[in-house]
This record gives sequence, C-alpha cells and structure tokens, in this order.
Amino acid sequence: MDPVDKEKPFRLLKLPFLAINVVIQNMRVQEILKLALSSRRAEMVVRLGNHKLKSFTVRMEKWSHPIITMTRLDDDICNVYLKGDYCRKIKKYEVVPKRHLFELNGNFDIHFIVGLWKDVVIVSDYFRSLFKIPKYWFSYVLILTALSDNNIIEILSCLNWEKSGQLVMYEGRIEKEVMQYLLDTLPSDVCLRIFSIIDYETNHKKALSFPHIIYNEARWITIDNLKSMRNCKDVKLNRTNFTCEDIRKLIDYWTDCEEDMFGKLTIRLKDKVTHDMNAIIQNMVVLKFGYSKNSYIFNTAKKRLLGTIKLEEGNKIILTSFERIGRYKAIPPILELCERRKELLAELKNIYDELNEFTKEWNEGVYEMKSEEEKNHKLDEYRNNQIHQKDIDAESDEIEKKLPMLINLTKKH
Repeated sequence: MDPVDKEKPFRLLKLPFLAINVVIQNMRVQEILKLALSSRRAEMVVRLGNHKLKSFTVRMEKWSHPIITMTRLDDDICNVYLKGDYCRKIKKYEVVPKRHLFELNGNFDIHFIVGLWKDVVIVSDYFRSLFKIPKYWFSYVLILTALSDNNIIEILSCLNWEKSGQLVMYEGRIEKEVMQYLLDTLPSDVCLRIFSIIDYETNHKKALSFPHIIYNEARWITIDNLKSMRNCKDVKLNRTNFTCEDIRKLIDYWTDCEEDMFGKLTIRLKDKVTHDMNAIIQNMVVLKFGYSKNSYIFNTAKKRLLGTIKLEEGNKIILTSFERIGRYKAIPPILELCERRKELLAELKNIYDELNEFTKEWNEGVYEMKSEEEKNHKLDEYRNNQIHQKDIDAESDEIEKKLPMLINLTKKH
C-alpha cells in the first residue's frame, strides 16, 4: 500500500454525499463556512446537509462593525465581522468571494462596500441560508446608542422578517414616530424585546400582539392594551403605572374572555405605591397555590384553562394559564366546591337574618295584632327556614369532608 501523501489535499467533494455530510457534521461552524465559501458546489453540499444552528444573531451596533454570531453548540460559536470596504459590492444570493475572506483568531473578517444597511441584511441572509435555523432562533439586535447617527426607520425597513423571528433593541431612546412605524410594520409572529426607553406618548393597538414581548419601559401601556392580548405566550412589562385595581379589572375580563389571551404575563406594578393581594382577589374564589403566601389559583368561567396569580417582591405580579391536566385535574372540582361553599354561606347568612328578625318581632308582640292566617304563614316560613338551614349545614359538612380528599389528590401526582 502506498504511503499517504500528506501534501496532497483531501478531496472531500469526491466522496458520496452521505459520507460528505458525516464529515461536515463533525466540523465547527467556522469550518463549515470556509467550506461553503470555497466553491459553488461546496456551498450546495452544505445547504443540502440541513445543518442546524442553535442561534443566529445579527448585531447592528455601528455601521462599520456589524456582527453576525452563529452558535451551534455552547462551545461552537463563530462571529462574522462585516467591515466597510469599497473594493466590491455584494449582491443578493452571491457567494462571498474567497479573496475577501480572512480568518482572524478563529472568527471571520469579511470586507464589503458600505452605503446601505440592506447590504448587512443581504450578507446575513446568505449565511442564514447555509444552515437550518428555526425562525425564533434568528434575531436582529439593534444597539440604539451606537446607532444615534442613523435613521432607525431606514434600518427597520431593510430587515427581512420572512426568516427572522425576533427583534431586540438595547439602550438609547425610541421616539414615538419610530415606535409607531415599528408596530405598524412588524409581523405579528415576530418576538419583540425592547430594553430601550420608549416615548410615553406612544399608543398603538398592536403593542401587545406578538407571541413573546418584553418592554423594559411600559408606562405607556394602557389597560385596553392588556385586554387586547390574544394568543400571547410570554409578556413581560418591567415598569408600568398599573395598580392592583387595574390587575383585578384585567382578571375579570380575562376569566370571561372566550379566547386565549396569554400563557404568562409578568407586570411590575407602579412604584412608590403599596400593593395588596387582597385588593386583587377580593370576592374571588381562589385556592392557595405553591409555597408562596401570595400565590393563588382560580377557575376561568368560559375556558378550559386554569389561572394563577402571584405577587412577588418588587411589586411584581405574575399571571399564568394552563390546561386542566395531570395533577391539576382535581383543581376545578375543588374550586367548584369552594364556589358552592361560598354560595351556601351567603344563603345561610340570609336565613339567619330572617330567623333573627322573626324571633325579634315575635318577642316584641308584632304578630299579636295580625290575623291568624298571617301568623300561621309566618310560622310556616320560620319552620321552612329551619329545615333549609339544616340542609345547608349538611351540604356544608359534606363539602368540608370532600375538600381535604381532593386537595390530597393534587399532592400525590
């Protein structure tokens, strides 16, 4: 057998596709990129392999230094640095020429012509197309303080939402006009996370119409915005003007709404105001939930879902909804028994009031002046109330026996 010629390059593309794919699977991200950029054929082979990435981020911090970060595993991360260069303009769907590719400390430094933000999007779309990336793993990140000299609306208008599922904005301030444009144009299936300051005068009906939302500054959000939520998965409002009374209004609307509004809603209530959970759950039928003293579960009137409410330190309210499955199957019967117990107590109070009133009037001789028929009628009412009282007491005792057994069922699962 002839000795292996170490100087001779390994002809990877001469192998069958399955063998090539196995080799590529064991490459790091930067190695896969180098292979894809080497030729049209290599690019096609990489595309056909459907190699997955854990995340893909386009970070727009400075025009001269946008960064594309691709993560495959926790220890397999590749940053692509895009720098302004007037040597050549990159066109859509074009392979980045090898002569403009330079390896730099394990990352890549790609030169391309400056002038339009859409060039950044074209390059990121190209790299994205080489891998299989779920929509919500592709993010655009804008650092507004570093983009202060740029037209933010112009940047937003260039972004490609067909494959990207998330927009993140940090630092700086978002003016009303920019926010209006963003909410007008952003597709409803894109996740929106804004940590920048938002103009207080902003008002938009689509403010809470995205699956995942974070507004670090949310004092511009109204109770009507909260009621407009539909099919949201996770919403976080980190600074608001809402009070416990507002949360109760939301819960009343939510429990009667036939549509699913949200899976989880986190609201930090208004600062410098004392907030009391009792003001929220007053007259509600609730059950203690979890180990927190301010955590309760309740039934919804028209949906298959259960709701929970929790008040945490820092005036943070968390509302969640979930299906009645597993250990939670026993919750609805418990809440129904609690509701029935509440109704019985109200009936019992009315009976006690009527019995006491009759006894007082009888002792005062009120009925001595009345006809025999009226006396007998009132005595019949008195006896019926006594019988009803015994029935209520019996039903209440039965409820008190059932409740501990049902509660134990939830603990066993």
